[in-house]
Amino acid sequence: MSRQERVYVIGAGGHAKVVLALLRELGYVVAAVFDDDAACWDTSLCGIPVVGCVDSIRQHPPLPTVIAVGDNRARAAIAARLDLPWLSAVHPRASVDPSVQLGPGVVVFAGAVVQPDCRLGAHAIVNTSASVDHDCQVGDFVHLAPGVHLAGEVSVGEGALVGIGASVTPGVRIGRWTVVGAGAVVPGDLPELVVAAGIPARVRRAVQELPAPEAGEGGAIAAAGGRGQEPRRAEPQEPQASEPPRIYLSPPHMGSRERELLLEAFDSNWIAPLGPHVDAFEREFADKVGAAHAVALSSGTAALHLALQLLNVGLGDRVATSTLTFAASANAIRYVGAEPVFIDSDERSWNMDPQLLAEELEAGVQRGKPLKAVLAVDILGQCADFEAIQPLCRFYDVPLIEDAAEALGATYRGRPAGSFGQIGCFSFNGNKIITTSGGGMLVTARRDWANHARHLATQARDPAPHYEHSEIGYNYRMSNLLAAIGRGQLQMLDERVRRRREIFRFYQQALADLPEITFMSEPQACRSTRWLTCILVDGTAGQVGGRATTREDLRLALARENIESRPVWKPMHLQPVFAGCPVAGGQVSERLFRDGLCLPSGSSLCAADLDRVVAVIRAAFKRPRREAVKPSLAQTVPARGST
Repeated sequence: MSRQERVYVIGAGGHAKVVLALLRELGYVVAAVFDDDAACWDTSLCGIPVVGCVDSIRQHPPLPTVIAVGDNRARAAIAARLDLPWLSAVHPRASVDPSVQLGPGVVVFAGAVVQPDCRLGAHAIVNTSASVDHDCQVGDFVHLAPGVHLAGEVSVGEGALVGIGASVTPGVRIGRWTVVGAGAVVPGDLPELVVAAGIPARVRRAVQELPAPEAGEGGAIAAAGGRGQEPRRAEPQEPQASEPPRIYLSPPHMGSRERELLLEAFDSNWIAPLGPHVDAFEREFADKVGAAHAVALSSGTAALHLALQLLNVGLGDRVATSTLTFAASANAIRYVGAEPVFIDSDERSWNMDPQLLAEELEAGVQRGKPLKAVLAVDILGQCADFEAIQPLCRFYDVPLIEDAAEALGATYRGRPAGSFGQIGCFSFNGNKIITTSGGGMLVTARRDWANHARHLATQARDPAPHYEHSEIGYNYRMSNLLAAIGRGQLQMLDERVRRRREIFRFYQQALADLPEITFMSEPQACRSTRWLTCILVDGTAGQVGGRATTREDLRLALARENIESRPVWKPMHLQPVFAGCPVAGGQVSERLFRDGLCLPSGSSLCAADLDRVVAVIRAAFKRPRREAVKPSLAQTVPARGST
């Protein structure tokens, strides 16, 4: 390129001053500066006129252009919306090997060194006195701050910021849009979308994935901090000691569709129970789970209670149910005055053991006190062994209720959870795979049962111009507002299941070399949602130089790092409120409770969250993470609240 060539600069902040000095050294003539901050229009920057907003550059004759904005996201947004001839500029006092591949818009400042066979992506910045050793891959929109040192074969993902004076050891990979703090030493890989700092660098928190800055007036540069200056947070210092952000076990995961439907319901003023969204939610849910009829209710517990009433279970009756379950399953049996008979788990699925159920069904007949119903629970996202349970119920003429509260989206031999009993019950509690904040659903093939459930759930009001009641009813119906949320959540069910199964695989691979840990298995007939990833901790496995780590030790270690985990359900036959109730077996569920731990599994968890959990677990077993362990995880990790 001949000297005295005219060029443009986008950005009028401090970073732009350094770019202007670089361009002068190279002999370019900067014709104009553009910035979205109206306060600097019709002024000058280092003697160069600032003529207008960024988009106004389209009204000027096209010239080679440099984006002189330090903020990586703002730079990316500008490049995405403008189709210009981007100029790459290398300072005369920088050393860049001829083999280096330069993307469009790259800027290399004075004193920088870039060694052979490196690649610098589009609009990357290699700032003053930074060094990039051989075979490094620096992604688009990366900023290597002054004094950064990358050893050989380092990979820096798109949009990452490596802070002043940081050093990265050979072969390390830094994820997309990750921030490395000033002065940090990075000895190992860092995931995407995190802030890492310290010596050695540790992940301190997740980066909240911000939307790209808005285009147009007051847009990209203003979003970056005004006048094209690097925002103050772009070069984070060592974080102050503070409690790390809370990682929850299974938080709600909301998206834009739920909000749209909720506002639609709100604006309609159809707030009270029932309404068009309730009707639509029932239809859509029934289609999803293969049911003829669905009744939207205030909770999964309400669904269980009404199911028992529809089957005429009452005072003195006996109902078999899983002992390894949440209390609601057994509480509902007590609501109708019946007695729960607890059945132990099988080893494979952790659900009701069909052999023990068969023995209890036969024993009841022999004693002249047959079971009135079987309430089988699909535990922790996985269906029970219905191929064995259904024939037993048919043979003994005992109705089957499926408590699928924890298993929406699971399948058994290709059929959806909730479709195996005469009645299926679901929960939309806040920690479930989809949520309406609180809510539930009853499904059945029988129209008369569905209609009766609706009747009971609306205080059993008889058709009359006044309030007339012939039987006891309940206030169990779902509101129109919550049903609107449920409809949006239901649309994302398959994606939520996919993500939770992906998180399970992440844990499984990341912890594969720990002999003390085994995972809840998935029988061949089942496709679990992995609502919660559950592990068993072998507290008898000795460790060299110390006491074995138990499930409770691990739970407390996670709690100290502000990470929520939870023991597997305490069996109902061990609960004080159910003392004295009959139980078949019990040893399997007791062991699962003793050794079982549920790990954070929410579909909104980001890579940094999962990495924190794994790091604490490995530290508890005195095993640092092996470099060879690279769990498979989708490259795009959802930000909290995204769809």
